[in-house]
Amino acid sequence: MASFRILDRLRVFYNLNGTAPASGGRVDFFEAGTTAPKAVYANPELSVSNGSTIQLDAAGRLLLDCWGEGAYKVRQYDEDGTFVAEMDDVEIPGGADLQIPTPLESGAVLSNNGSILLWLATLLIPDPTGQANKVLSNNGAGLLWKEINIPTPPAPDIVLSGDGASGLFRFGTSAVAKKAVILFGSDSMPASGQIQAAGSFSFKLGTDPFSFDEPPRVFVIPTTSAATSQGDIPGCAVVGSTTTGYAVAMSTTFGQTSARIQSPVPFNFVAIGFKTVP
Repeated sequence: MASFRILDRLRVFYNLNGTAPASGGRVDFFEAGTTAPKAVYANPELSVSNGSTIQLDAAGRLLLDCWGEGAYKVRQYDEDGTFVAEMDDVEIPGGADLQIPTPLESGAVLSNNGSILLWLATLLIPDPTGQANKVLSNNGAGLLWKEINIPTPPAPDIVLSGDGASGLFRFGTSAVAKKAVILFGSDSMPASGQIQAAGSFSFKLGTDPFSFDEPPRVFVIPTTSAATSQGDIPGCAVVGSTTTGYAVAMSTTFGQTSARIQSPVPFNFVAIGFKTVP
């Protein structure tokens, strides 16, 4: 608990009538709210007691200093012992809750919890000298400067091969062996002489067989202007795919002889899938 000066020694105390200084009078000190004497002291350290009564000099001022802690009741008397006045609950300004807590704490700052003053540990930013291009971080106990580690992004891995008629577009990064692949080209459905035709076709890159890691998505578009005597363009669908090829089914108008597929049906295809590259 912090000490404080209870009364100002420069203050002049007056007699009961307030007509003259209370020369020769006295001031008594008690526990707040009681008549139990309470000592006052000559110094802020409260190491030299001045007892619980201090006499007034000829000018009506305290002969001795009066430091204390906690709360006091103060009574003034004239030289003949006549009671003049009293003050109760004399304490440090703001009350005990706003006293600076003691002892002082090294490296702490004075703060509060909304009710009382208290010491809080201080987190000071460490000296930035020589710490260029570092960021402020912590290790769970204190603040520190830390290197900025920006990982190098993996290099892109892009391969283009072939030409406008057929080829491959492979893309990914050097960090992952599995790449995305778009394979494109063309083939031809043989004439069936019927209104339906079906066939299986292999993936190729140029003249070389090509395989995916798993069956890809395949899209087929006929490129003929007519495959029947009445000028039909067959509708077509990809009915299955494997890692090495795909199956296509085609059909024209049902039930008409002139709708039979009498000519090969050329088509373009696009296959989208994945390929692991060693």
